[in-house]
Amino acid sequence: MELAGLVQVGLWGGNAGSPWDMEKSSVRLVKITIHSSDVINSFSFHYQVDGKLHTAGPWGNASGTLQEITFREGEYLTAMSGTHGRYTSNIADCIRSLKFETNLKNTLGPFGDQTQGTPFTIPVSSGRIVGFFGRSGDLLDAIGLYLRPN
Repeated sequence: MELAGLVQVGLWGGNAGSPWDMEKSSVRLVKITIHSSDVINSFSFHYQVDGKLHTAGPWGNASGTLQEITFREGEYLTAMSGTHGRYTSNIADCIRSLKFETNLKNTLGPFGDQTQGTPFTIPVSSGRIVGFFGRSGDLLDAIGLYLRPN
């Protein structure tokens, strides 16, 4: 795996599911795809490396409402927040909601149910969010992010 120059931050959520990650050192996040209901059912993203588009995911299942976030040229993520917690008696901790903010002051989301679970917030003061890693099975169990410093 070639992720030179990136800073890995966190892992919020539970320990269930299998780990997943991106394969190369992203330069720019292009698109995020989310399926959500009361939780984040699935997550995937597209990122750019050396002018070529790469897809990571999807992880989880494609049930619930589909939302696609496409970033304009020059737009990038500056914050991610959400909640994680118990969903059912069988799922002790998963990602309940996600919300993103961009450098152009766009707020994207919330996706999922932000009224449930423990909140987390990751503001980026110097750099940009360019990718993600996490754990998933039937749902998005945990999520972390990659930053590219300025």
